[in-house]
Amino acid sequence: MRFGSTGQIPFNSSRRLHLCQRAEQAVRYNFERLSAARQTISQVTGNTPQMWADATGPKTSIHPHDWAYKELPTCWNDCDSPTICVQTGHCQCVQADHCHPKRVNPLIGLHPPDVDTEDHSKSKLGAMSGYSSTLLNAVRDTDWRDVLLPAARDALLSQPDHVKVHVADGYEGQEAVEAAPCHKLQQCRDQPFLLHDLMHYAAETIPGVKTGEKTVAVVLTHDWGICISFAWEIWSARDKHTLYPDWILNNVVVWSVMGDYDSPCYRPHQDVVVPARTCRSITLRETFATISDVKPMAERPNLLAWTGTYWGTGKSDRLRLTCPRGGAGQRELIEGKGAQSRFGTWDYMNDLSNSRFCPQPRGIAGWSPRTNDAIWAGCIPVLIAEGTHYPFASFLDWSKFSVRVAPTELDRIEEILAAIPLSKVEEMQANLVSVRDAFLYATDEDPKEELERRGPLFFALHETNLRMRTRYPVKEQ
Repeated sequence: MRFGSTGQIPFNSSRRLHLCQRAEQAVRYNFERLSAARQTISQVTGNTPQMWADATGPKTSIHPHDWAYKELPTCWNDCDSPTICVQTGHCQCVQADHCHPKRVNPLIGLHPPDVDTEDHSKSKLGAMSGYSSTLLNAVRDTDWRDVLLPAARDALLSQPDHVKVHVADGYEGQEAVEAAPCHKLQQCRDQPFLLHDLMHYAAETIPGVKTGEKTVAVVLTHDWGICISFAWEIWSARDKHTLYPDWILNNVVVWSVMGDYDSPCYRPHQDVVVPARTCRSITLRETFATISDVKPMAERPNLLAWTGTYWGTGKSDRLRLTCPRGGAGQRELIEGKGAQSRFGTWDYMNDLSNSRFCPQPRGIAGWSPRTNDAIWAGCIPVLIAEGTHYPFASFLDWSKFSVRVAPTELDRIEEILAAIPLSKVEEMQANLVSVRDAFLYATDEDPKEELERRGPLFFALHETNLRMRTRYPVKEQ
């Protein structure tokens, strides 16, 4: 969360004052815990402890619902702070996916070296290596593993194989569910909700589920994730009487399209955000079948494009995105190719193919299937929503293939995007295309294809493995 976007910060508090108060709370909180742990270790060993010991350290659990901080609100993250977020006992730290990953010891920043080693010619968005203008060659020179977060890459190197999966197949009513219109992305009304029946079936047929020895993962494509109701806007999600989690999912890893960590419908310490299944899957596959069908950035005449409706959540962002801005969008990016910004044309596939950037105003959740469409077509997504995790946020380094523009910065979006060097944009597109399979599912006609590619299933299984290896500090007696 960004400063000022949560209720934890008094309206009359300056940024500096609040940082000092939070630092003081963190010191007091962690000093008390560290002192208690040291006393425990001393009683057991008779020696003054120099480090944490597994057997006598803080008590932990493999069950997410036992986590001591699960009910606390989300902390706001300070990207400029050496530690970004410090546990104070008043909120829970979540992954700051809008901050650029730090690949060095963050405390080094407190005493930086005297020599200025920064190359000021580089873009602030990251290293600029200047790929070839031919996308196909650029992707060949790109290692998709370089698009992973450091911790994810280490995890993949140490455990390259998928976790073993036992699929609960053959439950009562399965054929009717798979034959329903909603299973084929059509209207889904008056259909039975079989979550409890399915969990009971898994407990009875899969050894270890009933005893808790095996982790259960459930795929929920419902807009509101683990919540069992529906609402059209995020404000309803904050009302616990409107949207609330289903208790049967307390210790279940949920693969969900909901990633808003300011709602009760997503648990960032437990759930895995997966791409929504887009209705345009077949058209996208036909239009951008191979990398050679994706137009390189230098050949794209439009800086940005967006088409959509204005109703519902995110309306203010969409209106601000498409306002005239003094004619900024009418300027030419490439001479003779027309206006650099295209809004409301409804020529969707051509807009995806001809635009360098595709803004992503929030939908019902913080993002929509249009994000997947843009990525598959090689258009760099411009992420606008705050307080949300995008698909595979614990695995993919989104800063390498996307741009973030805050809602308050939409008035100058052309200025911001045009300032990014073309060589950097080409680099980001190469990164984007190298992992684009992660955002589009196999078709119903050939579902086994999902097992043979680095698609959503590949990344979901590996991120689930990270969740399964996590231990959660529990409340101290």
